[in-house]
Amino acid sequence: MIDFTKMEGCGNDFIVVDGRSQRLDADLSGLGRRLCARTTGIGADGLIVLRAATDSDAAYAVDIINASGLPAEMCGNGARCVALYAIKHGIAPPQHHFATLAGRIGARLLDNGEVGITLTAPTGVALNQQVSAAGRSWALDYANTGVPHAVIWVDEPLDRVDVPGLGPALRHHPLFPHGTNVNFVARTADGLAIRTFERGVEAETQACGTGASAAALLAWLRGYASTQVRVHTRHGGVLSIAIEPVTASVPRLRLAGPAHAVFTGRIAAAGHGSAMAI
Repeated sequence: MIDFTKMEGCGNDFIVVDGRSQRLDADLSGLGRRLCARTTGIGADGLIVLRAATDSDAAYAVDIINASGLPAEMCGNGARCVALYAIKHGIAPPQHHFATLAGRIGARLLDNGEVGITLTAPTGVALNQQVSAAGRSWALDYANTGVPHAVIWVDEPLDRVDVPGLGPALRHHPLFPHGTNVNFVARTADGLAIRTFERGVEAETQACGTGASAAALLAWLRGYASTQVRVHTRHGGVLSIAIEPVTASVPRLRLAGPAHAVFTGRIAAAGHGSAMAI
């Protein structure tokens, strides 16, 4: 049996498991697929397993598995959720660092109850990349904010964009040899609005923290936004991104937003189990 906590940040939902005290299947990809299945499992966009840290400067380490079973280097909302879990369970103090495949992430519990994280330095930033997909040409921007993100700026209302149809064609484009997340972004009166087709989930999610951060960074580089950016998610919640220039070419990105524990439960690792709401 596996004890878990279901968590969410702006509708981006995760199964958090403390792997320090539980023996888990070595095949985390298979476990992630089973547990994240929305009809036969708990249902989530990803599985996050908390591990003991090997880095003395990190309070713990995490393994992140997307719903399809694809391991992820990083996940913005997932990082905020697991940080809250660690704080609430006494694993880490209200301000701490933890290790991901993308690098070390800083986290802290904010005075307003939200959770903020400091992302690893963005890489691969590029504007106005021209690609052909889904029978048309696209101009897109790109940034890796822990995981790769293509950003397409749209003028039409976002609810009219065929994210499920267009997302896969762009997600697998040859320009991105390891695949990419695909974000459709519109400018709003107070910031940005975003819809994301997530690599690894292979579907649109209700929010994407690293995608919102990439969109904010690229908007700032284009002169669309200041260094404080509000990003409205598909879920309806708002993520806040602060852009802090460190050098002329490398800014620091801080992501903040709500995170909540939804329920705790226990489930069989290889079959059906039971869950108990809190």
